[in-house]
Amino acid sequence: MERLDYIAKQEGRFTVTGAPSGYDAYMAAEAARRRAAPVLFIAADEAEAERFAAAIAFFAPALPVLSFPAWDCLPYDRVSPKPDIESARLATLAALAAGISGPAIIVTSMAAALQRVPPRAAIAGASFIAQSGKDVHRDALVAFLAANGYAR
Repeated sequence: MERLDYIAKQEGRFTVTGAPSGYDAYMAAEAARRRAAPVLFIAADEAEAERFAAAIAFFAPALPVLSFPAWDCLPYDRVSPKPDIESARLATLAALAAGISGPAIIVTSMAAALQRVPPRAAIAGASFIAQSGKDVHRDALVAFLAANGYAR
């Protein structure tokens, strides 16, 4: 527990390596909870990232987990990425652009971390948040759609 306290108290960026599989999820969840801030986990590959996300769901089911998968196609390929991968990436980028307050885990792979992403301002300007059961300001939605190329 002393190591978890030490990890949680570190300011700025801090790297932890060599933790056994499974225990790394517990450490990341505890660090996020104790710091009340997001923690980034970079897995070696997509399979490890999925196992890590499943372990987080076991150790800390209430902790938000943002998935940032790698593209499933090569640049300039004739096929587009799968829609679920594209939406997961954009949802995570939008959450990061809006700012995450409180504990959370961002799970990605080395391949995804190395891929270029649009600037934060571009993501923030192209995001409109509408939640089920909540009112949407009509004029704000119309202005957002018009700014992003839609016509009435």
